Amino acid sequence: MVSKNDSFIVTRKFSAALFFALIWAANAAVLFPTNSTWSYFKGLSEASSPDPTAWRAGDFDDSSWATGQGAFYYENQPGSATEYTGNTLLDDMFGAYTCIFLRKTFVVTNPADISQLQLYAFSDDGFIAWINRTEVARFNMPAGDVPFDGTASPALPEPVPPQNDTLSNPGAYLVPGTNVIAVQAFNASLGGSSDFVIDVALSSTTDATPPTVATLMPPAGATVRNLTSIEVDFSEGVGDVDASDLLINSSPAASVTAFAPWQYVFQFPQPATGTVQVAWAANHGIHDLAGTPNNFAGGSWSYRLDPNAPVPGVVISEFMADNKKTIHDEDGDSSDWIELFNPTASDVNLVGWALTADPKNLMEWRFPNITLAANSYLLLFASGKDRTNVTGRLHTNFQLSPGGEFLALVDPATNIVSSFTPVYPPQQTDVSYGRDRVSPEVAGYFTVPTPGAPNSTIGAGFSPKVEFSRNGGTFTSPFPLELWTSSTNAEIRFTLDGSAPADTSSLYG
Repeated sequence: MVSKNDSFIVTRKFSAALFFALIWAANAAVLFPTNSTWSYFKGLSEASSPDPTAWRAGDFDDSSWATGQGAFYYENQPGSATEYTGNTLLDDMFGAYTCIFLRKTFVVTNPADISQLQLYAFSDDGFIAWINRTEVARFNMPAGDVPFDGTASPALPEPVPPQNDTLSNPGAYLVPGTNVIAVQAFNASLGGSSDFVIDVALSSTTDATPPTVATLMPPAGATVRNLTSIEVDFSEGVGDVDASDLLINSSPAASVTAFAPWQYVFQFPQPATGTVQVAWAANHGIHDLAGTPNNFAGGSWSYRLDPNAPVPGVVISEFMADNKKTIHDEDGDSSDWIELFNPTASDVNLVGWALTADPKNLMEWRFPNITLAANSYLLLFASGKDRTNVTGRLHTNFQLSPGGEFLALVDPATNIVSSFTPVYPPQQTDVSYGRDRVSPEVAGYFTVPTPGAPNSTIGAGFSPKVEFSRNGGTFTSPFPLELWTSSTNAEIRFTLDGSAPADTSSLYG
């Protein structure tokens, strides 16, 4: 434990001792301070091969690496007003390599006890840090993985201030026992920088915060057309959650399903129309997963249940379940796609809405905070890639079946707003399916898909496959040939010059 008055020497600048003061909260613990010992590898090549990221993993063997004490540095202008000093001098770095790779282990007894980490770094010119292969911090670096011979972003004005990064949700990457932090520190150029320095410290903050409800589906106060389940997402993982913990009009829920330590869905019979009161039972035992558990406070909210409530006007206007060449996503893949259309005169914010191909999981893929403008289209890919960055193209976490399946758009109150139910019909390659632009209650096929634009002429379906009495091939003498389909209403038209048959072509039979 370190008090708020403790500090650690990181480096010297201006020919004087520069103290990197680490201000810890009363419930903070130092996992390792500055001036610690690290394993390090000079960036004359990638630190691991053939996988250049393997060195960030806990099971990587760094026994052949050198060891040294932070800060790692070099200084080409000793005695100057901007002098760096440290503990491990990299006197061969200038003009030879632009980065060093650092690894260090630290121990965490129970990750659930830790609410956040604080990473303190002194770096000139930049660095990227990972814990157990998960990136946790980046300073003055370009985006993405940077190779061993890469550089930091342009050098910042000196003196460069120390970095203090709060690392949230540490339970996502910490493990009980030994953990590994990996740091790749860069200079801004190979031979044009007069100095370099890197040192890092890490502290943890004990979880003393009770869990809260982060998200409700449907949201509190919503008007819903049906109500047989409520999804509760807590602010962190919790335990001892029972169906009887949630009361609907004073009656306990019938069952509860945990989809994640923080995500629970309560099921119950449909209550009576009107105001529905929901509350946590006074004797619930819900708590977080910290070593010393923090108890959930509970609370209450309500809904208005109205089976005749109006449904928002956004519709699934078109989709393609067997895309081969119509359009490509940003990765160059021929992903399936779904198009939404807002035919109303008002913008609709889609945060909390969902798309689903599973009638038992109406919130299968949730929209981020994105607005669909009035009389506008939104195109997204049903690729399974699960991307929700609103600055890029959206991707669902599921794909579409060309054989036909359920597909629905669901609002935050779990009302099915637009759907193809019970299933849409079998789909054809590069042919879309959707709603007529004049009569949206009519659905059919589009041989000319229009992703992100008004739909073209609709077709009700495809005729059955034409069967032939003999397989195709090269023939030198005449033979009888019969054609047929499984439909008694079909017309078969043919040509003899290799052109595609049309409505005016010769009629078989």
